[in-house]
Amino acid sequence: MAFDFLLSLLKNLPLLSIISASLALPSPPGFVPSNDGLSNPVRQATRRNNASAWGGITATSSPVSGYRGISILCDGSQYRTGLEPLSCQDAVHQIPRDSKRIRVVAPEQRGRGHNDVTLPIRFISYDGLCTIDIVTKDGVTSDTTSYYDLSRASISLEHTCVAKNQVGGIAMNIGEQAGLGLVMTSFQPRVQCRRGQAPPLGNCRYLADTMKTTQEKYTWGNPGDPNAFIRLPKPLYEGNRQCAAVIRTVGPTDISSFYEIWENIVAVNGMCVRFGHLGSAVAIGVY
Repeated sequence: MAFDFLLSLLKNLPLLSIISASLALPSPPGFVPSNDGLSNPVRQATRRNNASAWGGITATSSPVSGYRGISILCDGSQYRTGLEPLSCQDAVHQIPRDSKRIRVVAPEQRGRGHNDVTLPIRFISYDGLCTIDIVTKDGVTSDTTSYYDLSRASISLEHTCVAKNQVGGIAMNIGEQAGLGLVMTSFQPRVQCRRGQAPPLGNCRYLADTMKTTQEKYTWGNPGDPNAFIRLPKPLYEGNRQCAAVIRTVGPTDISSFYEIWENIVAVNGMCVRFGHLGSAVAIGVY
């Protein structure tokens, strides 16, 4: 199938186009949302469950200097190999250095506190090849930390796993209750950037931060398709309507989730809109 969704200024649609022909992208959420298929390293971290709730990996991980209780595990079999240091360093630099305390919460806790930051949360490199997801320990619905602490942990994670060995990894036991982690892994973007007036990056990030990100699979298709549960084109708006994602299809009915739409919006934001360009993400769907 071919979706496309256009992230754009409403006064001049489309400006940012995310075109999907058949979805074959990985769909790693930030621990709480999960998808089927065990090939996803972020999801694998969420599903491993033992006494430590990190899948029994703390015993083989390395403590992080200057952090009480935080450990790092590098594992190419779980978090992929061939990660590029420059890409992951850029992803690290996307994490704010703000020391203000924030409460990272599961999606079902959305909107319950002024300083809440709702999962999934992803930071992506300029080339889309490296991602960092904030994740939670099994059974944890919220924990308190700061972006500064997350940034420091991500620096150690990149240095320990990617710079030295070019493999992905996880930093564990972050937060006041040691309930948060960071997963650094590779991504396979199918994003095309092009010149044009991009929407405001802050508005497009807000769209990604507030949109539906559930893992349920739906059939998407044209209005006349009897098999389509979600009729296309379908617009998604942020609050000020300065940025919109218009999902549309140029093919038959296909199957996808709002999470997969979300991760492609994040990719286009990070690879195109961030640099003032328009963009499209292709190959979204099962077929």
